[in-house]
Amino acid sequence: MLDTQSNTLGTSVGLDAITPPAASLPSDSPLLIPFSQPSWSIWKWAAVRGAGFPAELILRVTSPAIAASADQLLTVENRVDQLRRQAIEIVNTEQAQVEPEQRQVLQRTYWKLVKGKTPGPIGFQSASQAIIEQYLTMLDQLKKARDAFQSTYNATHILEHQAIGEIAGIEAVREAITWQNRDAVKKGIAQITKEQLKGPPNAKQRQHEQLLANYLQRYCVKNDSIGFFGPVGWSQMDPSTKSIAFKAGPALLARRQVYFESWGIDSLAEAFASNKELKRWFIPRRIATTDIEGTRLYQGYGRTTHILPIQALVLLACDGVRTAQEIATFLLTQPGKRFRTEKEIYSVLEYLRNKGFIAWTFEVPNSTHPEQLLKQRIAHIPDKQLRQPLEDAIEELEQARQQIATAAGNATQLDQALAHLDETFTRLTDKAPTRLAGQTYAGRTLVYEDCQRDINITLGRDILKELEPGLLLLLKSARWLTYETSLRYRLIFQQIYNSLVTNTGSPVVEAYQFWVSASQFLFEDRKQNTLEELKQLLRKRWQSILKIDPDVHQVSYSSTELSAPVQEQFQAPHAGWKSARFHSPDIMIAARSVEDIQRGNYQFVLGEMHVARNTIDCTLFLNQHPALDELKQARHESERDARIIPVIPKHWQGLTARTIPGLSSPQDWRLVFSNDPIDTQGSRTLPIGTLVIEDTDKGLVVRTRDGQHQFDIMEVFADALSLLIINGFSLLHPTTHTPRVSIDRIVVCRETWRLPLSGMTFAQENDEQARFLAARRWARQHQLPRWVFVKFPNETKPFYIDFDSCTFIDIFSKAIRRLQQHSQDNVTITLSEMLPRHEETWLCDQTGQHFTSELRIVAVDMTRV
Repeated sequence: MLDTQSNTLGTSVGLDAITPPAASLPSDSPLLIPFSQPSWSIWKWAAVRGAGFPAELILRVTSPAIAASADQLLTVENRVDQLRRQAIEIVNTEQAQVEPEQRQVLQRTYWKLVKGKTPGPIGFQSASQAIIEQYLTMLDQLKKARDAFQSTYNATHILEHQAIGEIAGIEAVREAITWQNRDAVKKGIAQITKEQLKGPPNAKQRQHEQLLANYLQRYCVKNDSIGFFGPVGWSQMDPSTKSIAFKAGPALLARRQVYFESWGIDSLAEAFASNKELKRWFIPRRIATTDIEGTRLYQGYGRTTHILPIQALVLLACDGVRTAQEIATFLLTQPGKRFRTEKEIYSVLEYLRNKGFIAWTFEVPNSTHPEQLLKQRIAHIPDKQLRQPLEDAIEELEQARQQIATAAGNATQLDQALAHLDETFTRLTDKAPTRLAGQTYAGRTLVYEDCQRDINITLGRDILKELEPGLLLLLKSARWLTYETSLRYRLIFQQIYNSLVTNTGSPVVEAYQFWVSASQFLFEDRKQNTLEELKQLLRKRWQSILKIDPDVHQVSYSSTELSAPVQEQFQAPHAGWKSARFHSPDIMIAARSVEDIQRGNYQFVLGEMHVARNTIDCTLFLNQHPALDELKQARHESERDARIIPVIPKHWQGLTARTIPGLSSPQDWRLVFSNDPIDTQGSRTLPIGTLVIEDTDKGLVVRTRDGQHQFDIMEVFADALSLLIINGFSLLHPTTHTPRVSIDRIVVCRETWRLPLSGMTFAQENDEQARFLAARRWARQHQLPRWVFVKFPNETKPFYIDFDSCTFIDIFSKAIRRLQQHSQDNVTITLSEMLPRHEETWLCDQTGQHFTSELRIVAVDMTRV
């Protein structure tokens, strides 16, 4: 068993042996904007993530009159409760000061007050009589307030339903939901207007309205990047500009494009592969977990076997580039005449495939344009009679995709075009046109749309000057986090290596065997212990610096006062590994308008700090960039050394064609550890079966079996380590209440509440009026703002709640009831203030509609690793 808590190892390596002296990387590139401290820079380009629908739209799903009436009622309720408590105290005290007959009256009055019943008049002059008269007067006001609330609710709640009906009729709303859930439009959204014609809303109609509201909060107040309802924009940092320059284009979008999901093209390729006549033109490739030396075949897990010389010749020729026919032609022309016919070679290929040593089928790598790669494969087939049906099938799918693109702006036509694509796909592949129902970020359908927002934003020196000091403190602690991660994982990796050496008796360990052992600490259950330990350490140090009082609502610090303690608490010579020099903070600007920003009336809000990763290096952003070569050059200027980029298996959750890295260079290595095909063009490959691990005077190194290439083990596992801690940055321990925390102009923590599920009894109210009032009473008790984002422990993403909205309170209540059915009493729900608030959404279009937004910045630690 590995001791991951130990700080000493029998063969541990000194720090100086594994990290060279730190020095800053030189850079005078205009694509990197240096901070005043030269060890940090940010990229010139920052992604703008923003909602595709105006924030104002969701504010139509509210009942302001009902909310105001409820607040008046709750204010009277509070005053009644205060008077009742005062009366209990006064009556109880006065009992000992009056005659026995009067005492009996006071005793009856006392117990009625305690039980919450209405007392009668006292009947004699006393302090008790005065307070009871006040209490009875306030009870009368309470009745009037209740009647007023009920009257207001009955008279105006229909207005919120009507607003939802109007929104349901907006073409763009229907189009957006059609992209995500066509059945929801047909069976739910499209029914809302029809149902409203029949009279007051019933349970089914409310369910449909809540469905629409759930989509609406994603489209209006979430900065997700998907489709026209979450288009990707870009901004530039330019110190020659004073503050901010902004121009919105004539339309929301500069461009939109429809892409195939890779899994659908994989299914088409699989259907093609069923035709055995095509086998000669399939491209055989060695399985990544194998390696060949002479006639010795390494199979991973330390297993080896010997194969025949002719089998070894064929296996070596399976390079993932040549077709089977090209391999046969090549081998038949080699000296020695080992083979007489193509058929012999195909028989050997069949044997190798059956043994699991090669893959030999029609397949394409994960790609933004998988259909183009499949076309390239098909082009190898010289026989037109065999090739033409395949080309026709792809052409059919492409035409169906074009119909979808042409349907932009028309929900009905889009639905028809998507249905046509589904039918075409199923006819060609005999497979269902959807997969992984209910999963997020899963690429469930055959196509998706990504769009570029039509904006021009330049952030100038004044804004950068205000942003830098506070952000720099956060980045220094992020550097420390990556460095601490590297120290712990060097220990873990050393222990894994020692264990494998003991088990195998060899100081040279198969990399695949090591990878499998390490996976439990990187991707599986045992990763959580190490990750939680690192997060706790980070929070503990920040809390020792900030010393926050949890009972206040807001605390503010200057970067000047925090600079010295941050430097002391987060000492680290450099990042933990080379790619850990990149961090991606999401920065929001809270301001009413561009003009307010120019006048200096704004603040920054930190959304998330994505640690140890350049998160705009994925195709969903890169495909929407107006000058992609500049991003590639920025990556080169920031990272001169070659990287080892793992080829993530297609089946991994969250991996789609949209999340593939796209800023790799020809000098980079592609680490292949799965059985998926890869695109070998434009980079060098490292099949994991060809790698071994051994201990050296510089620590653990991963090298090719032939010794030609050698890498520090941290660089081989760099991406895995980055994924481990990418979302591990948080400043404060989770407590019942966390105040808003600001450093200079940056809000680094929003005000947050973590409240027990058991206390949310309002969700159980059957009557809608009573539920609305009880929810506002509960929110008032905890001093919650009107707008919050709620995170349930069983959900991936938070969702938006407006306590002025009957619909959103019902959505919140339903989610609570659902969780209460399956959870224990100690479960807590996290609520965070919406910040920037609705009135602080400065990004606008030419019509003056405002949108939520954030800047995804790439910050670079220029200190060498």
